[in-house]
Amino acid sequence: MKKSLYFLLFFLLLAPSVFAIDRNDYYIMDSVTYKGVRLVDFGIKENVQFCHELTSGKVTTFTPNQVKEYSIGGEILYVAMDINLDYSLKRVFFEKRVFGLYSLYHYMDKRHDLFYLQKGNGPLMELPKQNHSASFNREKLAEYTKECSDVVAKSRQVNYSVKDLSFYLQQVKDCRINPFPPLRLGVSVGMNLTKLQPFAGHFDPDYQIFNYKYDEGLSLGFFLDQPVFQFGLSVHAAVCYSNTVFTYQKRVEHTYPGFVFSSDYSFVTTLHTLELPVHLRYTLPLSTLRPYLEFGGFINLNFYNDSYVDRIFTENGVKHDFGSFHSMVLDNLNVGPSIGLGVECPINGRHKVFLECHYTRTQGLTNPDLSKLTRITVTTGYQF
Repeated sequence: MKKSLYFLLFFLLLAPSVFAIDRNDYYIMDSVTYKGVRLVDFGIKENVQFCHELTSGKVTTFTPNQVKEYSIGGEILYVAMDINLDYSLKRVFFEKRVFGLYSLYHYMDKRHDLFYLQKGNGPLMELPKQNHSASFNREKLAEYTKECSDVVAKSRQVNYSVKDLSFYLQQVKDCRINPFPPLRLGVSVGMNLTKLQPFAGHFDPDYQIFNYKYDEGLSLGFFLDQPVFQFGLSVHAAVCYSNTVFTYQKRVEHTYPGFVFSSDYSFVTTLHTLELPVHLRYTLPLSTLRPYLEFGGFINLNFYNDSYVDRIFTENGVKHDFGSFHSMVLDNLNVGPSIGLGVECPINGRHKVFLECHYTRTQGLTNPDLSKLTRITVTTGYQF
C-alpha cells in the first residue's frame, strides 16, 4: 500500500511540471524586449507579483516597476498596471488574454480574485463578485458585450473563472454559439482497495472458508467533465484501466483417532478491468480549494477474469496435491452505484489538480448470483 501511496503523491507533485509550457519567453524592460530567455511559471498568485527569470540555475526576480510586460511560453501574458487594493494604489502584473476587440485581465492573490474587461482602447471595467461569492454581475457583462445578441443570452451561464469568461469572450469574438460551458479533460491515477463478496448459495463450499479482506490495486485513466448549469453541476465521465489480484490462504487441521491430516487452500482471482464511471458532480464555486460531491454509477468490463482454488492435503507428513480447480467467481460485466467526494485546487488560470475518494458496490449484470465487489478508491489527477 505504501508504494501505491507514494506513486499517487509523485503523480500529484509531478503533473504541473510535466504539463507546464515555458517556451518562446520574453520580457520588456525600459522599452527593450529580451527574447530567448527562460521564465518560470510559479502560478498566477506569484506571477502577478514578480517576473522570474531562470539563468544558469539561478532565479532572478523582477518587479512590476522594472518590467512592463512578460510572456511565458508565448501563451501566458502579464502586463504591469496600477490597481487599488485595500484602499491603496499598488503596481502589479495582470494576466491578460485577448479575444479580438476584448481583453480580459485577471489578478489573484491570497485575498483577492479580480477580473477586468477592456473593449478596444477603452477604460477597464471591473467584474465584481456579489457578496464575496462565486456569482457576479452578469447583467453588466451582457451589456458590455451586447454587439453579438445571439451570445449575450449565454452570459447567464458564465461563472467567475478564467475558463468560463475566456470561453464566453471567444464566443463573442466569433459571434457564434458553441456548447457552453466548455468541456474539461484530464488524466487520473488511483489506488483501489477492493473486497470480494462470494455468494454463499452458489459456490463450492471451499470458497466459504476464506477470510475475505480488501486487496490493493491501481487504476489509470482519463476523464471529461461537462458543466451543465452555472450552479456548479457537471457530468463527469471517465475511462480507466485497473488491475486487481485477490489472494487468500487457509489451513484447516483435522484430527481423528489414529491419524492427523491438514488441508491447505489457496484462492486466487486476477482481474484486468475496463472501468466506465459516470457521475453527476456538484462543485462549490470557491476561488481556492473547491470541494465537490459526486453520485452515479460504474460499469466494469472484466476482459481478463480468472479464478481458481489450489488444494493440498497433508496426511501423516505426506502431501497430496489435488491441483487447481477453476470456476466462474465474478461476472465479466458488473454494474453498481457509486458515491464520492473530493477537492480540486487551481494551480494557475488554466489547470487544476484534485484528490478524491469513491465508494462503489458492483454485482454481475448477466449473472447477479456471482460474487459482488466493494471498492474504495483514492484518486488524484490533473485537469488540462
